[in-house]
Amino acid sequence: MKQIIPTIFNLVFISIFIILSTNVSYGQKEGYELVWHDEFDGTQLDTTKWQHRGLGSRRGGTVVKEASLLDGNGNLMITTTILDSNNYYVGAIGTAETYNTTYGYFEARAKFGQRLSWDSFWLQCPTAYQAGPTSETGAEVDIYEYTGGVSRMMTGWDDDGNVLYDTLGYEVNHNVWWGDDDGVLKGWGAHSSIVSDVTDYVTVGLKWTADRYFFYVNDVFTFSTNKGVSGIDEYIILSVEPSNWDSLPDSIQNGATVQDTFFVDYVRVYKKITTDVESNDLDIPSSFVLNQNYPNPFNPSTTIKYFIPAVGNENFRSVQLKVYDILGKEIATLVNKEQQSGNYEVNFNASNLPSGMYLYKIQAGEFSNTKKMLLLK
Repeated sequence: MKQIIPTIFNLVFISIFIILSTNVSYGQKEGYELVWHDEFDGTQLDTTKWQHRGLGSRRGGTVVKEASLLDGNGNLMITTTILDSNNYYVGAIGTAETYNTTYGYFEARAKFGQRLSWDSFWLQCPTAYQAGPTSETGAEVDIYEYTGGVSRMMTGWDDDGNVLYDTLGYEVNHNVWWGDDDGVLKGWGAHSSIVSDVTDYVTVGLKWTADRYFFYVNDVFTFSTNKGVSGIDEYIILSVEPSNWDSLPDSIQNGATVQDTFFVDYVRVYKKITTDVESNDLDIPSSFVLNQNYPNPFNPSTTIKYFIPAVGNENFRSVQLKVYDILGKEIATLVNKEQQSGNYEVNFNASNLPSGMYLYKIQAGEFSNTKKMLLLK
């Protein structure tokens, strides 16, 4: 698993989609049927579904069976136990020997560690980084990685010229890794969904189709990509590793034991229900999305991504995407045309504009949304 742990100051450069933690239904997915799952009931790990993974030395610590246990209350517990700065125990389990599959909707409901855990739910295959097309060699798909990172966005300056920030929430990162035709490692990543509360359970899902990945947080679509799409069987992994070493207390150097726990309520895999008439609607999010521009702050150009869903029989929308200064004066029209449902991105070049805060607004039918972006030269 490739590490992407951004600091609090460079998070403004991460593509961000804000998700509020809400109480939602975790039942059957529309258009899909449940084909594999573990609710982690009882007191013993079901070894017909999971095997302990990577036991032994890892990054200066040790992966042990004892770090992956059931709590008897419907949860898998994977713990990080740090004995000192060079001695820790972690857990990992996977389905490499028991369950491998291609395509579907993969979902886990979990409560992340609060201080030290690098908690992950991901897909893997033995040939993920080999040379060749990913339709034949596969990929690593990090459905989510949580490291305790807090996301902040720049909002302006105080009277002394110091930068002011607002805290938006906690990052849930999504990444894809693969080898290109020459075996060179490639990645799609640093895309973070933001949850407002990580003291409660969060549900994260991946819809994997033959040509695209779709990421969901609490049943809300956040990102999609056609990069590194695997076409072969993959297996599931749940794992933790230590994170945020800089925040460890000084007492850890004196033999204090520090522990964190990643709780997993369930893992479920769904497959699309096939019919005589296939429809792509099941693979398309049902709501409009305007993403935060990336990078942000930017100089001089930035990319704005948005998604237009199909609503009923209407697959086209009249779309306008415009940029305004902070006073509301129109600066540029980036899009002004009919567009079919799907994912879009557009580049905005501000080389002829002064530094400052700008707004970009999308109008698509009755849908309208506005976001801020910061130009720093």
